[in-house]
Amino acid sequence: DDKFFIFLKVNNFKKDFKTSSNKDFNLISNKTFSQILNAEFSATTQALVEKKRALIKIEIPKIDEEALGHLLYFFQLEVTFLGQILGVNPFDQPGVERGKVLARKQLQRN
Repeated sequence: DDKFFIFLKVNNFKKDFKTSSNKDFNLISNKTFSQILNAEFSATTQALVEKKRALIKIEIPKIDEEALGHLLYFFQLEVTFLGQILGVNPFDQPGVERGKVLARKQLQRN
């Protein structure tokens, strides 16, 4: 109950593969990869909604540079806002800064 879930759906795949016919996997026989993913997306999010769990559903038109750039920007903003809500400075990264200092020292020696 103390978690929320993020689901990503791609509306149009550049390539979509179809499963072969197989009696052992009849449910997914002759289905496209996108059909299977969309069924899982829809069913899982519906189950969480029925259980009144917090979730975010994100749909992107396709996987390309623009859509991924928008997605990365969204997550950067999300971290910023969550940091504000939780009282954490997401831009204060002392471990990262220490790593930069150590890397500079190692590079100067080589």
